[in-house]
Amino acid sequence: MMSEIKNKVIFAITTNLTTIPELTVAEGMQFSLEPVGPIWLKELIKFSEAQDILSPAEIKQIKTQKHVIWGEYTFEGKGKHHAMKIAKLMKAYANLGSAVCYVENSMKVIPADLFKEIEIEDSIALLHLFVEIVREDAYVATEGLEAFGLNDLRVSPASGAAQATAFACAAQMVCEGLDLKIGDHFKATESSAEYLVSAIKIETATEDEIKNPNGYLILEKSKPSVLKDKI
Repeated sequence: MMSEIKNKVIFAITTNLTTIPELTVAEGMQFSLEPVGPIWLKELIKFSEAQDILSPAEIKQIKTQKHVIWGEYTFEGKGKHHAMKIAKLMKAYANLGSAVCYVENSMKVIPADLFKEIEIEDSIALLHLFVEIVREDAYVATEGLEAFGLNDLRVSPASGAAQATAFACAAQMVCEGLDLKIGDHFKATESSAEYLVSAIKIETATEDEIKNPNGYLILEKSKPSVLKDKI
């Protein structure tokens, strides 16, 4: 019998706490408390600027926080409840004065004040917290679906349609349990371009990389069928 895939989400929470508080955490979570490194802080702000997510006031607040709590959550199986456990923990730290949370798997920067505005039980809210859509030269990809125990996506060729398809497909996977297989077709809407799931690609991570162990669903734009008259 094959063993379950072990997913791992790495996240960080800035804080002025000097010890890790005794909060209720999920089995499979472990933590470390470290000083905020200047290089990491610079990268965090760079990511936030690319995502246009933090205000100048929030960036100023982050710079006043002296420590970062790094967390790892290892789990098996699929489901939004895994992402929800991390989100609940982040919300608890936000209530304790944390300025920002960060998800290493998708390089998502999450201002702590956001947790005052969203319902973390909501599937779409969780999708926005943990998943990023990234456009490369050859394809559009998702990053972060490992937080739900799911495959990430690579949709080609890169285009606006591919970006819409990546988001719509990820949303249906998280919210509706869509389970695509090789040979399946997917359309973001009835009038959208159709894509074929042509492969599942598994990549091995190096020591300083994060790769989704569930693999990447490769979606390629379907070629239009040509109908030929029979004589």
